[in-house]
Amino acid sequence: MKKISAFTLIEMIVVLGIIVMIISMTSAYLFNYRSGTALKNCAKEIKMVLEQAKSLAITTQDKHGVAFDYGPPSQYYIFKKVDTVITLIGSTYETRDGIIVDGASTTLGFDSDLGKDAALFNSRGGLSGGQATIYLKDSGGTVRTIGLNNVTGYIKI
Repeated sequence: MKKISAFTLIEMIVVLGIIVMIISMTSAYLFNYRSGTALKNCAKEIKMVLEQAKSLAITTQDKHGVAFDYGPPSQYYIFKKVDTVITLIGSTYETRDGIIVDGASTTLGFDSDLGKDAALFNSRGGLSGGQATIYLKDSGGTVRTIGLNNVTGYIKI
């Protein structure tokens, strides 16, 4: 009589249990990674738009800024300001993936001519107001900040 070697039912259940645990831990990690990546990408996009407004202010020697509408989804756009005349430049950008600009925490200057909070750059590239911070928040409550230096206009995530 030949002896057949095989796995027992208990061995198979243990191995399947280990595989299920590994898959569940990996999927939780990937879900958190995705939301963190979306927040980071949104911060980079806003930084890029702020740098574009700063460059326009320096090259044209006119004040340029980025204005923010806070409601979900948050929107922002570049504008030019000469005296009290506001001109929209380019298109309006919108945050994605449930990310909002947190208006309650953001410390941008309120522009009375525009009627919105805005980061306004002068002809030397500095902010026309004081220090500014933009707070981004995702649906999970994670916050990321974008800081603007008022003298140099340096933008830091």
